[in-house]
Amino acid sequence: MKNAFLFLTLFSLFLSCSTETGKEESPFSVTGEWVLVRMSTNLVNSETTGEEMHWQEKYLLNRDGTFIKTRETETEVLTAEGTYRIDENSQDVQNDPELELALEFTYQTNNEIIGACNPASLKEYLFIYRDLKMRSTWNACDGPSLEYERGR
Repeated sequence: MKNAFLFLTLFSLFLSCSTETGKEESPFSVTGEWVLVRMSTNLVNSETTGEEMHWQEKYLLNRDGTFIKTRETETEVLTAEGTYRIDENSQDVQNDPELELALEFTYQTNNEIIGACNPASLKEYLFIYRDLKMRSTWNACDGPSLEYERGR
């Protein structure tokens, strides 16, 4: 009986001392290439993939916190550069179990490929989900919904 009591006491102590944050640290790196794979709007049956999309786009996230975004259309190639950071205090990530990370991109100059509700702020926000897809937040203000996957 004494052994059972000791075991239960130690077990309870172990459980009470563990730190539970609700989210574990991300098991992967965000660096590398992220390629646009899916695009849609609020219209019914508007989802497009591959060559059917209005443009092709990718982000190259470097280890030093810089990025290059490239967009190709039928007539032009646009690029933009800046810095990115992981938003460690994102309320969205803390409140949504499907979200893994929130990323904030800051562009060096104003550019038409900034996919944001307020592009003049030079900021763009994207989320990486537990399914390891990166999605833009531009659709929150009637922009297209954009989904990216790690480059192949």
